Amino acid sequence: MSHILIAEDDPFLRELVADLFREHGDEVVEAADGDEALQKLEAHIFDLIICELRIPGESGIEVLHAAKRIDDLTPVILLSSSADAPAALEALQLGAYDYLLKREPFSLAELRMRAERALNCTHLMRAIDHLKGTQPYICDCEPIIGYSARLQKTLAGLKKEVSTTSTILITGEPGTGKTLLAAAIHANSPRRTRTFVEVNCAALSEPHLTRELFGYAQGALPGTARPRIGGFERANLGTLFLHGIGAMALGTQTQVLRVLQERKLERGGSSRSVTVDVRVIAAANRGLKQAIQEGRFRADLYARLNVISVEMPPLRERPEDILPLANFFLQKYNRLFGRGAKRFDAAVQKAFTTYPWPGNIRELANTVERGVLLATGGVIGLSSLGMDNRHFAAGEENRVVTLPSRGVSLKEVERQALLQALQTAKWVQKDAAAILDITPRVMSYKLKTHGITHANWLKRR
Repeated sequence: MSHILIAEDDPFLRELVADLFREHGDEVVEAADGDEALQKLEAHIFDLIICELRIPGESGIEVLHAAKRIDDLTPVILLSSSADAPAALEALQLGAYDYLLKREPFSLAELRMRAERALNCTHLMRAIDHLKGTQPYICDCEPIIGYSARLQKTLAGLKKEVSTTSTILITGEPGTGKTLLAAAIHANSPRRTRTFVEVNCAALSEPHLTRELFGYAQGALPGTARPRIGGFERANLGTLFLHGIGAMALGTQTQVLRVLQERKLERGGSSRSVTVDVRVIAAANRGLKQAIQEGRFRADLYARLNVISVEMPPLRERPEDILPLANFFLQKYNRLFGRGAKRFDAAVQKAFTTYPWPGNIRELANTVERGVLLATGGVIGLSSLGMDNRHFAAGEENRVVTLPSRGVSLKEVERQALLQALQTAKWVQKDAAAILDITPRVMSYKLKTHGITHANWLKRR
């Protein structure tokens, strides 16, 4: 669904064009003159504008200028007579996407074709703009799903739901593959040709998260010469994945709920309404129901997100996946680093299947990556993985915490858990926080409490 403004003074032609787009499911706003068109632009943000070049009141050129000031990527198609062809060509130089001559009979099919081309071009430009602002990301969703029997079964069970636009809530421990499943759902859905946008709610403060989700208008922030669209708009007609939804502040939750209910939003610092068509997939580690009881999460938002519910099992509950996934990561990191490690020795294979993997798939991937980098031959042993140093040796009892016979203080247990998570996450604090199922803010507080620091952190200051 696209939000389209049609500004045309001929009521018969205006209604004809409006009906054309409404029949295709688009939301259409009409204006009879240039002044009314500018008023509509003040109230809404449109995906496409079709405007008569010589429209009474403010001209089509003024409408074009106003549209470009609001959002430079919004395509404008001008309708003109044969006599106005030179002016239409000039409008193209000023930023109009296209123009169409109003011949008799007027070609609705040609207008529809040009409109679809303009919308597709804009979607592509927004996707490119989004990718320029993010880190390069290679999605391993399909290979990993293929290597995991349990994940394949989970995706197969979602086969009917994948083709709908219903929201999905994925729960599970950190590192179980929630992002991979969300990407796989998108890749197997009718929206797969559109943008998949991921926003980590737990990694951003409330103001930053609000701007990341809803964007902001031109001049809303100091030094903002251009407006910025948020995740909901970048994912329009695609999928928005909200990771760590449980860490979202109540004020932001209210705004997200409104978008899910009304399919409309306002960018920060603007009163103009933006219409979006987005499939939302949310993920949480655990505890959303408890958060509702404690007043930290809205029950109505939970109901909106939990239309389809999927729980990702931890890696320790699907041992049949461990070795296939380990071999997948072995091949991946061999290609990535140009190494020649061919297999794991028997001790490693036994260790892999007996270790409880508290960090789940993420920890397994990091462990194999370390082994590929440190291996000196074609066979990876325990020493290359560092597993013997971390008491991951084969046959050790599958406990998350092993207490010494003499006892230990709870403070020391917490300190060791922090250190182990940091080592697993290569001293990246937000990744270690995800392993321990705490927010980055809590992680920072606990590191200060225990006096834990690292040389990499000092270099960034």
